[in-house]
Amino acid sequence: MAMAEAEEAEDLFICDRLSPREGAGEREVAFADAIEWKQQVCLLFEGYGKQSNKPLNRAVRDVCDRIWVREQFRGLLHLPRYALIKTCRKGEGAHRDFPFHPLIYEGKLYTKHGYEGDIRVTNSNDDGHITTLTGHISDIWCLIIDDGKLYSASSDSTIKIWSCSTDTLITTLTGHTSWVTCLTIDDGKLYSGGGYPDNSIKVWNCSDHKLITTLGRVLRDDGSGEYKNVGHTYAVKCLTIHGGKLYSGSQDSTIKVWSCSTNELITTLTGHTSWVYCLTIHGGKLYSGGDSGAIKVWNCSDDSLITTLRGHTGSVYCLRIHDGHLYSGSTDNTIKVHDCSDDSHITTLRGHKDWVVDFTFQNGKLYSKDAYGTITIWQL
Repeated sequence: MAMAEAEEAEDLFICDRLSPREGAGEREVAFADAIEWKQQVCLLFEGYGKQSNKPLNRAVRDVCDRIWVREQFRGLLHLPRYALIKTCRKGEGAHRDFPFHPLIYEGKLYTKHGYEGDIRVTNSNDDGHITTLTGHISDIWCLIIDDGKLYSASSDSTIKIWSCSTDTLITTLTGHTSWVTCLTIDDGKLYSGGGYPDNSIKVWNCSDHKLITTLGRVLRDDGSGEYKNVGHTYAVKCLTIHGGKLYSGSQDSTIKVWSCSTNELITTLTGHTSWVYCLTIHGGKLYSGGDSGAIKVWNCSDDSLITTLRGHTGSVYCLRIHDGHLYSGSTDNTIKVHDCSDDSHITTLRGHKDWVVDFTFQNGKLYSKDAYGTITIWQL
């Protein structure tokens, strides 16, 4: 999130009440009652200080000022790691549906505007409205910025490219026959993934915006001159690049590994039993989350399977790495934390009442969002 929004969130999500965490199936020491008791003591002192205007009571009132007392108690709390600090429902207080992974360029913040196909451009410092980029006629799935250009992928089967300096449309890329679900850029090339029944990955030149190739379309070996498809057979859900290789996750339950230099298929990773929703890479390892609830860990050097992390009872919808830890959000309403060094399970965070769909990390805290826009904040 933008710095101003992060600070606003910090102010908004004051820890008025703390809840215990659950880890490894056991409930930790319940801090909520003790903290609530301390708050009641604060209120008691505050009320006592307001009883009369006698000199002694005025002195007590000044000493027992609510803000001062709360600050003193807050210093005594010693929050455990992964404690649940606060849950803020969408629309509660001053809460806005702020972007978890903001795109900021030269002081301007670019965000998807609901399901209208518009892109809001605001001042990243004061959130003042600058302009709205219109042109897509359906939902926008993905926004990325590279070399002063904004790329937007939409359900209208197009990719639009905008100038960040003038906030005007440069061009529209056509070629996908269904939703464009994901984008990534590497070494001057834009990679785009298509939804069902397109199922393709297209490669574009970022300089002249021309289509270079469609991955997976290769000549048959029988000399007929006809092509065969070695690409995905269902929607492409996620793309990531590491070490000169493009990794694509699909609803066909596979991850395909492509050479970024030759655009040829290197191998197909199998092991997931259902849709692959998300990919992330850390320390030479590829982590993939799928509909089965399993997280697969692969060696990026030889693309072999290292291990399978189990525990989620619902689909793994999002994966993030922070401070050497893997965070996974699931449709089972939980967040699991694993140590990337040995892939061991650290804890399970319970507090959401709906699917966990996104994370961000700010100022020593984890902010997680569920499908209904409720944001939960955890101590790191």
